[in-house]
Amino acid sequence: MKLWLAVGLLTLTVIACNKSGSGNTAGTARTDAKYDPCEELRKVNPHCDWKPHWDDSGVSVNAIDGTRTEFLAIDSSDADGLDAGRLHFANLRVCFKNGKLCGGRSVGVAVAVHGIVKPISYEDNYSTSVRLKFDDEKPVSQSWGIADSHDALFPYGKERQFLIQLLRHNRLVLEFSYYEQAPRTVSFELSGLTDKMKSIGVSDY
Repeated sequence: MKLWLAVGLLTLTVIACNKSGSGNTAGTARTDAKYDPCEELRKVNPHCDWKPHWDDSGVSVNAIDGTRTEFLAIDSSDADGLDAGRLHFANLRVCFKNGKLCGGRSVGVAVAVHGIVKPISYEDNYSTSVRLKFDDEKPVSQSWGIADSHDALFPYGKERQFLIQLLRHNRLVLEFSYYEQAPRTVSFELSGLTDKMKSIGVSDY
């Protein structure tokens, strides 16, 4: 029920934002150049009039060993749920240490969400089933890992290969499930990742 409500609210928000700039068809359009048609709508949809883009966390330096860690991240284009009357979005994150994809105990690529990810079973509660689709390719089913916090999932054991796929495509659609809820999908616009990685000195992928 929450998912359907989220989708409905998101649709209404997008329509309202689009109509706001369509001109004065009823003689009541605001002429104030500073008027923000999304000001009130952002209380429900923080992405009103927003375009997906890759954000750079900046470099964090470990004071003990000098390790330099940096994240590139992008929000999903569509909401993954509704909480307290406000839409929230999944976040695709890529982690680099000293210019290389994070590994070992640090997850290299992950999708952070806003709930408890559904495990495959009680015996295997750190794995989850997903389906994903790049551009217009056929969807594939995979088993992903679940973070200790249970609010993120990642392509366990395939993170480098997954990053290469991100670089070669323009769009990712990911289907996953929250605990005791029906599967849902989120999409990510991937263009710009290559240039963003080059800007932080990562270019060997």
